[in-house]
Amino acid sequence: MTVFVTKRNRMIVIAAIRNTMSVFATKRNRMIVIAAIRNTMTVFVIKRNRMIVIAAIRNTMTVFATKRNRMIVTAVIKNTVTVFVIKRNRMIVTAVIRNTMTVFVIKRNRMIVTVVIKNTVTVFVSK
Repeated sequence: MTVFVTKRNRMIVIAAIRNTMSVFATKRNRMIVIAAIRNTMTVFVIKRNRMIVIAAIRNTMTVFATKRNRMIVTAVIKNTVTVFVIKRNRMIVTAVIRNTMTVFVIKRNRMIVTVVIKNTVTVFVSK
């Protein structure tokens, strides 16, 4: 995720996302999750159209929300994306990210996921 904030090189960003997602994809259909992330990041990096990005994120979260409370996860992601696209207020974004990650950490190997998330949030805060 350091690459994501520092550079906007699409291929490097997608590679970073793939590495991050290898943790999330445990006990899931890896190909579906990674494919969804690739599509999302391609849209997000090439275009900055708010509606397209939000639509892509919603589709991605459908994969994550399997065996979860779909409404809670999807609602949090929608709010996160809205904050990212509409504002660049560091403190607001950080708060929303923390809330989002709380949902992800449920029913996972907490240590592995938390490490990845902490690195991500740190980068967002520092920029």
